[in-house]
Amino acid sequence: MMAKRSLSVFGILVTYLLSACCVGLVESYRPHLNYTIQDNNPAGMLVGQVGLDSELVGGDSSSLAFSLIASRNRPPTLRRLFNIDPTSGALYTGSSVDRDVICAGEVRCVVELTIQARGGGRATRMSFVKVVVLVADQNDNRPTFDQPETEVEVTEAASVGSRVAILPRARDVDSPPNGVRRYFMDTESHPGVFTVDHDDQIANGEVWLVVQSGLDREQVNRYLFELVAVDGGSPALSGSIVVRVRVTDVDDNAPVFQSLVYRATVPEDAQTGSSIATVRAVDADLGANGQVVYSLVRRAGDDSDPLPFRINSTSGLISTSGRLDYESATKYALTVRATSRSAVETGSLALAAHAQVVVYVSDVNDNRPTVGIATHHHDDCSNCSHVTESLPAGVHVALVSVMDVDPVNGRTECQLNNDDFRLQKLFDSEYEVNFVLYPIHKVTCDI
Repeated sequence: MMAKRSLSVFGILVTYLLSACCVGLVESYRPHLNYTIQDNNPAGMLVGQVGLDSELVGGDSSSLAFSLIASRNRPPTLRRLFNIDPTSGALYTGSSVDRDVICAGEVRCVVELTIQARGGGRATRMSFVKVVVLVADQNDNRPTFDQPETEVEVTEAASVGSRVAILPRARDVDSPPNGVRRYFMDTESHPGVFTVDHDDQIANGEVWLVVQSGLDREQVNRYLFELVAVDGGSPALSGSIVVRVRVTDVDDNAPVFQSLVYRATVPEDAQTGSSIATVRAVDADLGANGQVVYSLVRRAGDDSDPLPFRINSTSGLISTSGRLDYESATKYALTVRATSRSAVETGSLALAAHAQVVVYVSDVNDNRPTVGIATHHHDDCSNCSHVTESLPAGVHVALVSVMDVDPVNGRTECQLNNDDFRLQKLFDSEYEVNFVLYPIHKVTCDI
């Protein structure tokens, strides 16, 4: 109950004081005054005659005092921006007016002021004038990029007409009509390869790099051009950035062998693991797309009778993996496949290359000759020939045939170990034994 009574007394006291303070106070509100000033006006420039334009200045104008009513919510950029002459009511710029500072990013730059005109005497006059100042933009800023150059990556598989990369946007602190309006490319290293796509109807629209012709990293792996941004002022201002385009690789090249046919010779007694030949292929792609992997192509039937060769998948070195035999095979035809490592990982053979390796096996004298004797057969000796002592000289005694499975080294020379008989060569591997004077006991053939 005491709290209510105290509050009522306080309210009565405040009401009384306000009544006493405001005795004879006459208030009036004038229509808005609109002024327009140009951007970048220096301090001290006349904005407008508020006293005259509001018709507050008259016969008793000397009794009026003009002042600006400051707002505590006014940002720092607007404080002390304008001054007013307390006597005439003339409004001046209090500091340099830079529209791009006080209204950054805004379409219209409007500053609203409240002017108070207070008169003296018993009947106090107090008038308020709302002043709206429009700061007209001047195209005094160029479009700028955050950095002098940039680099983007574009795959060489990009299709013509596709957007392949987002390019940096330029900034312009002028008003939107004087802001960035378009982009174009300048000083292209390869004209016609790229263009720029930008929708100027969308605020802060992306800037796209567009491919206009096919890319081939193996032909050109880097491009350089200048991206130019132009604003909407008159005259227009521009800014630029250097754009480097790096073309990334795809596996679009098959390995190429240095030779389509390789030839090598190896002796038949070569040890397992002996080096025979090295093949080499080059892939123009990069990374795993350009790392060549070698393999021997296996044909039908190779599992049951595998080739006695192997290849190093990385170096392309071909070596023996088993025993060779000239008498079984004198020549081998190997097919070597070269693919990229990425193709091996994906199981694709679309870009595989092939070369042939012909291996000749040279003969080594690794077989003894065999001797066969054809005689007048008798039961008591299969290799014996019986002759009578009355036979004349030159009578046929036996036919000797010599065989050596070594074709090259299989040439033989035969001789008798007794001068009573004569060995006469009939053909390359056949000899005739003739009686000379006396019977012979043994015939031998030496290589």
